[in-house]
Amino acid sequence: MSTPFHDANAKLLILRDLLFEERESPETWELLCAALDDWPTDDSLPIAFDYIQSHLDLWPDALRLAPRRWWEVVRGGGDEPRFSLARKLSLAAYGGGAKAVAALLGEPTMGRLTILDLSHNRLTAAEAVRLARSPHLAGLKDLDLGLNELGGKGVAAVVAAPWFAGLERLDLTSNQIPNEGLAAFAALGSSGLRSLVLWGNGIGPMGAQDLASSPGLDGLERLNLGWNAVGDEGASALLRAGWLAGLSHLDLSNNKITGEGTRVLVEDQTVWRLPRVDLRGNAVGAELRALCQRHRPDWLV
Repeated sequence: MSTPFHDANAKLLILRDLLFEERESPETWELLCAALDDWPTDDSLPIAFDYIQSHLDLWPDALRLAPRRWWEVVRGGGDEPRFSLARKLSLAAYGGGAKAVAALLGEPTMGRLTILDLSHNRLTAAEAVRLARSPHLAGLKDLDLGLNELGGKGVAAVVAAPWFAGLERLDLTSNQIPNEGLAAFAALGSSGLRSLVLWGNGIGPMGAQDLASSPGLDGLERLNLGWNAVGDEGASALLRAGWLAGLSHLDLSNNKITGEGTRVLVEDQTVWRLPRVDLRGNAVGAELRALCQRHRPDWLV
């Protein structure tokens, strides 16, 4: 019969083979997690962590997805040391959104996460306020809150969160945000946001103006405002945004922009220099469409 010492050494050999012979991939990560699940119940687990961590530090955080089985232990109040190796947690369509947020509030190991997906959980403003108060989310870089019910109050809570300044990507797709619900962005002093998704929120000219006047969006590279209602007035406000020239991708599809509005957009020199613009679902005339197709083949019109 093998001793725990020999079992641990055998496991370390497995980890070595995975880390040196397999490429970084979701499949390799799953194999690593499975090997750790079956680790001997002795004090060699910290040794395995130290061994793995030096390699995982070179991996993209997006590959280090916490298995749901680890999360369930944490959510239940149990001790799951393996969870500390994860950098991404996806609870999309989890079905227990409020309880998940409660667990996030009190779990220190959440501080290691950089990517968190809470989309499609029917989270309300109350959950957003609680989430914003969490002391354990300072490491977040990417937060997906799409397909919830945050409303304007929930958005304001997220933007005011102490950890918001560290976010690089925020997804607020379809969150029932009223037209005045983006006022928090206008008051935003600074942020690290590179990508902002506001698809499908019924945002009108007032919301577009709040975004355009925000000094905290100076580093923005991608803005998705598809399926809103900014119209010509909102589009005109965006043209005055100080951060517009820094965008690599602007989505204004299906925004009730008229033919005159799209003409003004396309003729604006700052917009014309953007690598990718999506104007589908607006009134783009045939002449303007042909011009874009000839000179801006990556645009969607």
